Amino acid sequence: MNPELVALLTDGVASAREHPHLARALNSCAFRGELIRLLPGIYAAPDHDDRATRLQAVCAYRQPLVITRRDAAALTWWPEIECGEDIDVASPAEIKTGKGFRFEQRLIRPDLTTRRFGLNVTSPELTVLDLIVDLGASAIDESLRRRAVTLPRLRRALLLTPGRRGNRLRRELLEDSRDAPWSTLEREAHRLLRAAGLTGWSTNYRVDLGTDTFFLDIAIPAVRLGIELDGASYHDTDDAFHLDRRRDRALSRAGWQIIRFTAKSLDELVETIESLIHQRRRLLGKRSA
Repeated sequence: MNPELVALLTDGVASAREHPHLARALNSCAFRGELIRLLPGIYAAPDHDDRATRLQAVCAYRQPLVITRRDAAALTWWPEIECGEDIDVASPAEIKTGKGFRFEQRLIRPDLTTRRFGLNVTSPELTVLDLIVDLGASAIDESLRRRAVTLPRLRRALLLTPGRRGNRLRRELLEDSRDAPWSTLEREAHRLLRAAGLTGWSTNYRVDLGTDTFFLDIAIPAVRLGIELDGASYHDTDDAFHLDRRRDRALSRAGWQIIRFTAKSLDELVETIESLIHQRRRLLGKRSA
């Protein structure tokens, strides 16, 4: 292989656009199987066919390509998300060839993109809207829990992308998310409280106790009642179990009553809260008398 090509490929990819005098040699090497064509005019060695090299190819392509969906989430706010073998990329112009990519012909507004590692990536709010089709409401829950987005930003992004397939579902789930659930269990609890007509409750409620700050899944501040919703992974670690008990004790010393529910006990949520509100009002009334 041409020594100049070998030197270029030590950095990962070679661009025919940046080195037009090598364009024919690059194409010939790809034809013989000595190189792989990742994108039109962008080549790599066959043993460098990995995600990092593909992302480098997007940088080298120097066209308005935008990383989308799971890959965008992984690059911005959700590094643990499982990605597929192919990288999702949006392009305003049709791209027919490209190894290791899934292309979508789509023009994305600049104000709904961000930059990461030299790449154009969909903004967190647009990424969430994209993921709803695949992950449903959990995409919203996860982004809110990680504080990657806010509900106003999600609503704005939806308004800025009219006419998309799946927007009806997106609108319905954003409305269902109006109390900012951080998990599927929280979302179901919010639905139950709204259906029962209960008022005076807040979600992800911040309580400052000296040097400690805690967030309650649901709180009725007027009577200092806190509701914690423990999902299936709640007892994953012994440390988490004891940390939550220490947290509950600290809140109790500050006058809060904390009660915990799981998915199996959620059918008792409304009745229990209504009863405890009455009890707490009587108790706090006696204390203030």
